[in-house]
Amino acid sequence: MRSLPEFRNQRLFTYKVAADRGSAPNPFGNLCTLAICKPSIRRVAEPGDVVAGFGCGDDSNRLVYLMVLEEAICWECYITRCSNDQSFRAKVPQGERDPGDCIWKSATDEQAPLPSWSGHGEDDFERDVTNGQKVLIGRQYWYFGRGDLYNARLPKKLEAIVPRGQGHRSNANAGFREEFREWFNTTLCNLNIENSGILGQPADGPGNRNESPRCGECQHREKESDAAGEEDISQP
Repeated sequence: MRSLPEFRNQRLFTYKVAADRGSAPNPFGNLCTLAICKPSIRRVAEPGDVVAGFGCGDDSNRLVYLMVLEEAICWECYITRCSNDQSFRAKVPQGERDPGDCIWKSATDEQAPLPSWSGHGEDDFERDVTNGQKVLIGRQYWYFGRGDLYNARLPKKLEAIVPRGQGHRSNANAGFREEFREWFNTTLCNLNIENSGILGQPADGPGNRNESPRCGECQHREKESDAAGEEDISQP
């Protein structure tokens, strides 16, 4: 049975997934990647760290995904790998209804992104590439998506790890890491989840919607989330 390993010096990053389209994170191709959105996390996260994304509103205690970082590579490296490594080919979108996250053709020139379900346009280059700098990659991950197959919700005593606003928490989670790990592994047992990987479908994926994800309300919510930094460690 796959489980979350013991924390040592690794950090636990937590945030709310503003729009779960299957692009950020992208759990497909047997790899979980966070290449666009949440630049403040991507910029500083390192291999070994754990990233956990939760729902919004009444769903803010529901785990959308958890990833153990194996690599944190520059955007230029990601573009090259997606071009040359067969295992990363699924990350390159093949059309407007494809959630692939390798949407930028260059990490140095602001060009129009590849058509995709991400909802990102040319004006998102700065937050995706310039500000985010890195792409986070994990082969050990659990993606629950909209919770259609498994409903993993935090107990009251752990809800403090979920940011109150649109930012993220990491330093403030130091005292919760082991308790979170115990809860997560117990939840896997209780739900009879033996393998990691895709365990649900995206809430706003192309299979659940007909209209383009590039709507004003979604874009505003996502950009507001990306602009927020880390919550102060003094906050409960």
